[in-house]
Amino acid sequence: MKVSITSIKLNSIWKLPSLAMYVMKIKRQSKKAGALEVASKGGFGTIHYTMSLWPNEESIESFSKSDAHLEALKKSRQLAEEIQVLTMDGKALPALEEAKVLLEKEGRTIRY
Repeated sequence: MKVSITSIKLNSIWKLPSLAMYVMKIKRQSKKAGALEVASKGGFGTIHYTMSLWPNEESIESFSKSDAHLEALKKSRQLAEEIQVLTMDGKALPALEEAKVLLEKEGRTIRY
């Protein structure tokens, strides 16, 4: 199984309503796409986290390049100043503090 961990640092606190709208749509999409577990962990202020558990890498790839997730990716430059992403093997979602450490150590960082 695969675990996907993402953090998004908004470029403004005023972008939070837009982020919330995308997260709601993406959570629905991920459940339909076969995610075994999905969690969005509110961060503080402009930093927010999502995690999901998938049966395999192919299901993550298919999900990430379609529908609501693709729409959000296209808008990410307008919403965020930084996004960190990590996909790893795992049987369960990590605790939030562990996820933060994993992202810092092993995640891929995209800065706008």
